[in-house]
Amino acid sequence: MAADWALDLGRPAQRYGPLSLGYFLITEVSQHIALGADDLALLPAVIRAWAHFTTDARELGSAAHEQWDEQLPDILDEFVASYREPDAADHRATCADVIDFRLYETETSSEAVFDRLYASAPAFVRRQLDDAELAVHPPTIPAAAVESAGTVHQIKVLLRGSKPPIWRRLEISSTSTLADLHNVIQAAFDWDDDHLWMFTTAYGKFGCSPDLGDRDPDEATIAQIAGEGVTFRYLFDFGDDLDHDVIVEKVVPVTAGAAYPQCIGGRQPDPVQYYFDEDGEGRADALFDTDVINARLARLRS
Repeated sequence: MAADWALDLGRPAQRYGPLSLGYFLITEVSQHIALGADDLALLPAVIRAWAHFTTDARELGSAAHEQWDEQLPDILDEFVASYREPDAADHRATCADVIDFRLYETETSSEAVFDRLYASAPAFVRRQLDDAELAVHPPTIPAAAVESAGTVHQIKVLLRGSKPPIWRRLEISSTSTLADLHNVIQAAFDWDDDHLWMFTTAYGKFGCSPDLGDRDPDEATIAQIAGEGVTFRYLFDFGDDLDHDVIVEKVVPVTAGAAYPQCIGGRQPDPVQYYFDEDGEGRADALFDTDVINARLARLRS
């Protein structure tokens, strides 16, 4: 009801503060919602959950949570007092719009309300909702095409946020799994492969953490999840967020005598993974070198 009310007023549903929530409880809920004694006792926990949702949706941090917890007791006391006032009770007894707390419905479907909420939500909330949908209903991975055994994916892997841009152009067998691709990217950028990692694709998230809902990266090949022109994401180190775009530039036939995977281009030397990296000073003067990268990639073929 609070979300629907906010949207009717043309405001994002997550933009609630203590003042607006208190006003809503006293003017709307106390007048139009019938609450039994048990539900009235339950309401503080419900309101607290909503308040903390608005805080998280606005990325206000722990200080805002603490402020809510400080102010909610007074807000709820005022609400309970207003709910029990004789005038409010008389209004609920005679108003045709009064509805039961557990039977709230709108004139529109829940799907329509959700669509309105989704459209007004911040981008990071929409991503969380999308991730939840993929986790609950993961798309079926298409069967591998027979011809993919004779093709190579040419991909450009760009380290997001790097200035100047750090990227590698790689050729990798189309039948390589996403676990294989993880190893290739690690070698191409000289990452140390000692953190969690994850691919985000149109078929869900694939990574090393099934406890976090990741799909098995060995169950899908590059050809199955990305054709020519498709971009997907590779995230390494969930603390430092080394985020990469993986762009499939083209799919070409295997070249006779060529060894895959291989690096065929790029810009900038290998990035420094840690600020305290002992090799950091030496890398600052380094150059991009396909021979060095291909030497690392060659170890994956052994």
